[in-house]
Amino acid sequence: MKILFLGYNNTQTSLINFLEDKNYNVEHYSDKIDLNYCQDFDFIISFGYQHIINKKIINHWKNKIINLHMSYLPYNRGSSPNYWAINDKTPSGVTIHLIDEGIDTGDILIQKEVKFNSKKDTYRTTYNELKLVMENLFKENYKEILTGKIIPQKQQHKGTIHFDKDLPHNINWDKPINKKVISAHQPSYLPWMGFFNKIINSEVFIVMDSVQYEKNSFINRNKINTPNGNIWLTIPVFTKDYKTKQLKDLEIQNNKWKKKHWDSIFFNYKNSPYFNDYSGLVKNIYYTDYVTLGDLLKQQLNVLIKMLEIDTQILYLSDLDINSSKQELVKDMCLSTSSNEFLFGAQGKNYAEKEYFDKNNINIKFQEVKPNTNNLSILDILFNKGIDNLKKQINESFSFSRPS
Repeated sequence: MKILFLGYNNTQTSLINFLEDKNYNVEHYSDKIDLNYCQDFDFIISFGYQHIINKKIINHWKNKIINLHMSYLPYNRGSSPNYWAINDKTPSGVTIHLIDEGIDTGDILIQKEVKFNSKKDTYRTTYNELKLVMENLFKENYKEILTGKIIPQKQQHKGTIHFDKDLPHNINWDKPINKKVISAHQPSYLPWMGFFNKIINSEVFIVMDSVQYEKNSFINRNKINTPNGNIWLTIPVFTKDYKTKQLKDLEIQNNKWKKKHWDSIFFNYKNSPYFNDYSGLVKNIYYTDYVTLGDLLKQQLNVLIKMLEIDTQILYLSDLDINSSKQELVKDMCLSTSSNEFLFGAQGKNYAEKEYFDKNNINIKFQEVKPNTNNLSILDILFNKGIDNLKKQINESFSFSRPS
């Protein structure tokens, strides 16, 4: 029998050498195939193949073209199935199935569910483990598979499917699969890089919009650079009885500040190299009317998150049933999101008690700011250095340390 093996080569999988040792004539190919190329083969195996197979090939080799998919079908069809099984809490496993015109929708020949060690396994180790299970499953059943002695079974229900575009950009493949990281912060006007560094290093970020407003904080003001030094841009809010209100509900005094702020941004950055590339998106913030501070800060964060292409889940504390404060608030935010690691800002060292969080099975880390890090609004780097440099600095200007 002559077999066309698509995808992984013999340094990536043991199956090619295995089949050759069993006296099968195996040819490996990883590029896109056409019908003419396949004519001389009796059987086609796809394992880690990155191309869609033409339906003419599928129809020509019906029941003699299989895929080795590292998921427990019908769950997690498509790309990165090991990640999605863990993330979506669906069954993990491997499936050998016939290929049809859908994405991993063909009839199942054989499959095996796999359980992982949640304390030790990472996304990377689960991938390697599934690959080994798949290879062993094929080796144990290769004769029946290649001779068509296994009766195919229809996939029983809709299942799930994911594509490359669905995969988050900031995955740490070496992170233990049982670890879920969150962070939180009060909303901030035109935030600095440290605000976004916490977001990109978290799976969930909670905007603490229902806590008490703090005067002279960065909630409703921030600094930009001018030829005469840094200046504050402050949103005027009514602060009467502010201690009895959630900060999101503070009313903005008037709309005159919008023109003043935009004029300050425009005249001080209009000659910056990247101003014309991104000023339109920022300007939109100042061409909307707002009643409350919460409305403005939510709209602004949406614009900046989209610009930075951050896909961390953003939640708002006011939408959660949490009424605690201080360390208990952090604990409750972790519980409400099923998280076991919390990222504090640098100031967290002043009040976070390691013993309290250890008792509640929550790991904590503190943000460390590297020397000479720009502490102005991210607009300063965005307009002067561009989005790619801004993303790079957000990633590289900070680190996180565990308490001693």
